[in-house]
Amino acid sequence: MVEEKIMVTYQGKYAEAVKTDTNYNVKLPVLGNKYGSIYNTSDGWVLEEIDKVDQKYFSRIKLRNDGKIEYETDTMEKPTISDNKFNPENPNIGELSEKALNLFYVVKQIAGYEKLGVPPIAVLQLRYKILALSLNMLGYQSVGQIISGEPSPEKSIMDLNHAVQFIEQYPALAQYVTKVVIGKTPSVDVSLSKCADKSAFMEQFEEAQKAFFLEKSYHSERSEFLENIREPLIKPDFCIGMRENIDPRDWGTYSQTVKRLGKLLLSFNSDLLPPVERMRIIQGAHLSQDDVEHQVSLITQTAEMDEVLGIESYYFFREHEKFEEKMQREVNNESTSKLVKRFRVQLNSEEEERKKAIQRRDYFRKVYPYSSKEEREKNKKKKDDAPIFGED
Repeated sequence: MVEEKIMVTYQGKYAEAVKTDTNYNVKLPVLGNKYGSIYNTSDGWVLEEIDKVDQKYFSRIKLRNDGKIEYETDTMEKPTISDNKFNPENPNIGELSEKALNLFYVVKQIAGYEKLGVPPIAVLQLRYKILALSLNMLGYQSVGQIISGEPSPEKSIMDLNHAVQFIEQYPALAQYVTKVVIGKTPSVDVSLSKCADKSAFMEQFEEAQKAFFLEKSYHSERSEFLENIREPLIKPDFCIGMRENIDPRDWGTYSQTVKRLGKLLLSFNSDLLPPVERMRIIQGAHLSQDDVEHQVSLITQTAEMDEVLGIESYYFFREHEKFEEKMQREVNNESTSKLVKRFRVQLNSEEEERKKAIQRRDYFRKVYPYSSKEEREKNKKKKDDAPIFGED
């Protein structure tokens, strides 16, 4: 018999689900003085808990195929069956409610795996990673900084154009898998009705995973480059203090646009946020891929974004010029000169690329008919009818 093993979550902890043919068995983490398992039968799914010390003490709760809850303990003469179907939004079965919810969401994770071909917890973990990376690229280290503060460009990758290109491909994985809280314990929910074709979803997931790893690699290389050029003997203040070194009006335009982009990412991941922060943004975890891309375009494909990218690039040009002036004055020893020569090549190349990027955006925005009349009308209707995410 061939076995498959997938990870699920139960009461905020990982558990391994072993599939043999069509049968699943989930060995649950030991909690207090009880150990247990979840398994499927011909008429439903069972959560069974047994006392570690005296195994005659047990409890058993079944989520039946007809939607009702059946439960029994060692003190009962026979099982009891609920009058109505189990409703996870209003369990209403007393002290059994939390256990029934934990069982319900484990079953949904397994059903989600069957439909998606990927363990839902892996999808949720990837969502966390993509969100954190995207926010770091924009210069954010916390949710609170996005909602109540300003970005920190010196802690970003100082390459907003690159960050925008990555965010424009943001995967709408939350339409399938989200975080849910049972009492105070996190779990995983799956929108089974929205689940895509298995092969199509696995392809989407793998592409998102690949894009994340590529971007993470770029982020590491970029961070290392900035860290090296900021060495005390090179240019420790390189691209540090953008807010203080540009026109206040430019900073206002830049910071507000980046903030909108940051809040947009929070909207796409509203289920991952603490309740207080979640209430301060538009809930957008349900959005489809088309809607996600549309919302992103409302920020990134605008004349305002052209201006913001220009603000960053012209700031970079001035910092590059200051770097050159300092190096011509101070660099003398051979080892440092070799390092500086490498930096000069990289910085010159980046300056040329930034100039080309400005020209490309200017061309597409003002000259090239980048969308048909029908597409413009469709987007206008969407913009008029739907909320704009990322707005205050």
